[in-house]
Amino acid sequence: MEQRKVTVTFRTFTNRIEREMKQRYPHCAMEIQSVTKNNGKQLTGITVREPECNIAPNLYLNSYYEAYQSGDSYEDVFEQLIECYEEHKGNKQFDTEYVQRFENVKDCIYFKLINAEKNKNLLPKIPHRKYHDLAVVYSVLLSVEEQGSANMNITGSAIGVDQGC
Repeated sequence: MEQRKVTVTFRTFTNRIEREMKQRYPHCAMEIQSVTKNNGKQLTGITVREPECNIAPNLYLNSYYEAYQSGDSYEDVFEQLIECYEEHKGNKQFDTEYVQRFENVKDCIYFKLINAEKNKNLLPKIPHRKYHDLAVVYSVLLSVEEQGSANMNITGSAIGVDQGC
């Protein structure tokens, strides 16, 4: 089977996704945002927030665009995104005060090692310890599911909840 060449830019792709998500979920607030992940990796996500919810999934669009570029139809890619959203959409209030109390999350805290140089813009914003050329950073494990896990980075300010598809 011959692969088709996709000439749609990533920006055009994300704009179309946002437009069609707004049509499908007109009651939701939407935002396209760039997220810096470990080692400075930049991902673009769409956050779809249900009314009356204080949490929402951030659906990373990069892998969907790659599938589209590789020959998957836009309709198939969009349906996969919809399935992911339906599976992870916020439908309740998240108790942010609960997770801000050490006593409640102490058994769910874990550390990970990240490259200090590649994360130099992130490190001033989070508690960490340097270890050789690495940094030890901390997160709270919120849930583990078949598709992945949800965790919250421990920061000095706002809570950063991450649920990616």
